[in-house]
Amino acid sequence: MDSALLATLLILTSALIHAIFNTFLKSHPDRLIFWAILDSTGAVLALPFVFFLPPPSPDLWIWIALSVGIHTAYQLLLSAAYRYGDLSLAYPVARGMGPLLVALAAPFSVGENLEPLEWIGILLLSGGIASLAFTSHNGKSAGQKTGKALFFAVLTGFTIAGYTTVDTIGVRLQENAFTFIVWLYIFQGLVMGPGVAIFRRRSFLPAVRKDWRASVAVSVLTLTGYTLALLAFRLGGLAEIAALRETSIVFAAILGAIFLKESLSRYKMTAILVIAIGAVTVKVV
Repeated sequence: MDSALLATLLILTSALIHAIFNTFLKSHPDRLIFWAILDSTGAVLALPFVFFLPPPSPDLWIWIALSVGIHTAYQLLLSAAYRYGDLSLAYPVARGMGPLLVALAAPFSVGENLEPLEWIGILLLSGGIASLAFTSHNGKSAGQKTGKALFFAVLTGFTIAGYTTVDTIGVRLQENAFTFIVWLYIFQGLVMGPGVAIFRRRSFLPAVRKDWRASVAVSVLTLTGYTLALLAFRLGGLAEIAALRETSIVFAAILGAIFLKESLSRYKMTAILVIAIGAVTVKVV
């Protein structure tokens, strides 16, 4: 199979899994603790693979550390955005910024330049995603558009672009991409799990006792989804794959309508159509 086609299939599968994860995340009362439990579970699940993989090169450790720092900032900032505003406001703003920022940085970070039509596709996709933030379920202007929520959502968008770029460099730096992937999951769990357990100690253990079974299942799901994304970044172009991954928001809207009984207004359907056109435009170039 052609590597570009394989990368596309991997990232679209990852996008679907990411949408499923966010359906779980949306319904959880304490998203930061949920993330910490998932990261800790992921570290435990990833640990045995260390014994079957070559060790990271000295250069790779730098990118692993940088990636863990940015992923942690992403989770904290997005949780802060959710604290001040709805997920339907913060999440599209953050995810819509990601592909555009990645595309702007791609010539400098990985030496990849985009064709004019690819830029049009990314602008359509990012604009369509961001526009979802300004609709409620009945298609009117969304409430709770606080300045703090938008501020943290914008910062989250920068972290999405940051970890996407850093992780792409990481999986391309060493011959075996799984060395980077496994150590990223291990250290992410070591940072988020104990960190949240210390600062949220009164609510962390009760949440673990309540959610540990579900967390194992969702951790396997999220680890699989992001592993597929990282393999796609290794095989395909950074900006193109980053843009296609954000089609997860289309899957999320469909899943929300089916399982969470969220309505699909005309405005939202139009935005989804714009996102789809943008994704197709990016891919056909």
